[in-house]
Amino acid sequence: MFKRLLIPTITKRFNSSLPFPDSLSKALNPVGYVKWKMGVIDAGRTNYEECAQQFEKLDLKLPSTFQSWFSVTILHVWMINKRLSLEGELGRDLQKEMINHIWLDAEIKLHQAGVKAKINSIVSDLVGQYQGNTLGYDEGLFYGDQILAGALWR
Repeated sequence: MFKRLLIPTITKRFNSSLPFPDSLSKALNPVGYVKWKMGVIDAGRTNYEECAQQFEKLDLKLPSTFQSWFSVTILHVWMINKRLSLEGELGRDLQKEMINHIWLDAEIKLHQAGVKAKINSIVSDLVGQYQGNTLGYDEGLFYGDQILAGALWR
């Protein structure tokens, strides 16, 4: 399903440790740090795009709406973020980049749909929905299948 995910690739490249662990190393090699950071951003974008494309790839019999797309996308991003949480600091950096891309993509899709007013309000509602859904998924992962099924059904 997720053929292009870069989780193992990027962690092997950096041996699961950060090449710039502190501010001093970033200051001493700013070009290297920017190059490394751009690699993390690209990996986050690639992972996010793979998650976002699952709505079109999978035949889920869901209506083709923004809300359906958003729900499926955040579910897939949550699954990848659970895996990234095992990768330490590098995983957290990748998680942040994937989350950044959710909001960029959501704003672009809203603009393409013709929504011009109240974008901030809509995105704020989406943030609340994202937090609520991921909290429900986490709770379901911890407490069992019935709770997870309920979170997925919402």
